[in-house]
Amino acid sequence: MTQGIIGGFEGSVGPVIGYKWKDVWCMRRRPTQVCNPRTERQMAHRRLFTDMVRLGGRMGEAVRIGLRQRAAEWQMTECNAFVRLNWSAAGMPSFADLRLSEGTAAPVGFTGAVVGADGVLTVTYDRMEQAGARNDDKVHVFVYNATEGLGLLLVTAERRARRIMALLPDGWAAEELHVYGFVENRDGHCSRSSYIAIGDNTEESEEESVAANAPASEPASAKAAKAVVTKAETGTKRRRGKGSPDE
Repeated sequence: MTQGIIGGFEGSVGPVIGYKWKDVWCMRRRPTQVCNPRTERQMAHRRLFTDMVRLGGRMGEAVRIGLRQRAAEWQMTECNAFVRLNWSAAGMPSFADLRLSEGTAAPVGFTGAVVGADGVLTVTYDRMEQAGARNDDKVHVFVYNATEGLGLLLVTAERRARRIMALLPDGWAAEELHVYGFVENRDGHCSRSSYIAIGDNTEESEEESVAANAPASEPASAKAAKAVVTKAETGTKRRRGKGSPDE
């Protein structure tokens, strides 16, 4: 609605309702009849939608970065874009099928993730030389703790680094974790996110070998992680949950 003889307003005037959406004044007609049968199928659909919105909120900063481009194109919030991308009437998707980002940026090839006994997460990836790929592209890694219902966006590395190491919060190594990664280029466009399966820590990393003589009070891999990662940001509120997206 453009400014005219009436202008923008909030509330209802007769059968017309005025409201503001994304700094744009809008009007709609008041419904004359509301059908709400509350059938079992309808209530299940509502519960699924509520669970999807809640999960999108827990993904926090990863969704705000990864779906910024799509949200702008679809003219909706990043959380709503998350629901749209992952929605299935058949039920909640598995953690491995969730998409936290989408876009046109050139991806990297994530090769694995390992959590050491000292709580250090190591994620490795191939640069994947291709059109549009630059050495200074940002590689983001997001960890979702399904036990706590809490997400953590790790500090970013460049494409050329080929590895990200970060010290996880206390106790996380023993809980159910799900790891995702995606690329953000200098234009702010992101690649489609990848689910990174966590494997066994059977090999000693190069940093651990170099730092083998580190003081006993600080594990070698933790010291190496601190050299690569400066700080982690939490993007969600702490909520209690269990090991599935719909709980």
